[in-house]
Amino acid sequence: MTSPPHESNSTPAVLRNNDGAFDLIAYLDGSVRAWGVFEDRAGRVRRRFVADLAGRRDGSHFVIDEEFRFDDGAVEQRQWKFERGEGGAFHATATDVIGQAEGRAEAGGARMRYQFRLAIKGRSVVVDFDDRFYPIDGDRIINRATVSKFGVRLGELTMLFERRPGKAAGADLAGSERRAA
Repeated sequence: MTSPPHESNSTPAVLRNNDGAFDLIAYLDGSVRAWGVFEDRAGRVRRRFVADLAGRRDGSHFVIDEEFRFDDGAVEQRQWKFERGEGGAFHATATDVIGQAEGRAEAGGARMRYQFRLAIKGRSVVVDFDDRFYPIDGDRIINRATVSKFGVRLGELTMLFERRPGKAAGADLAGSERRAA
């Protein structure tokens, strides 16, 4: 029996570290494309987007350059800098993140929490993100994030990440490729 295109039959070692927890940083090493939606608290889709991520090692940090292209034509770029901690812990910084994001690899996934400066209708609003990452196979993960303010859920972000074969780690994506969805 032949597998459908793009289907992985097994979970490669890159998905798990020595204690069986998902290694988000190892997964993001290289070129990744993501598709997603943001739903408000009533479940209405408010935004759709495509994102390209390029992860690479840079000294003691792991760096991810990301570009989000939204359905309304808006484009956001940011750079994350990750550092590994002990026992599956990691932390990260980015320009829009208040302080630092705290994360942990867990059996079956990874979790990262942080405060984020979000532009809404021309204003800057600080919201809380609770990101959860779930590996599907060696090439794909699903990210569910709850966005809240003062403990009140504002909505949910859902993303599908897919590793891009043949792309060198940290390689810049061509402009025409970035616009392709």
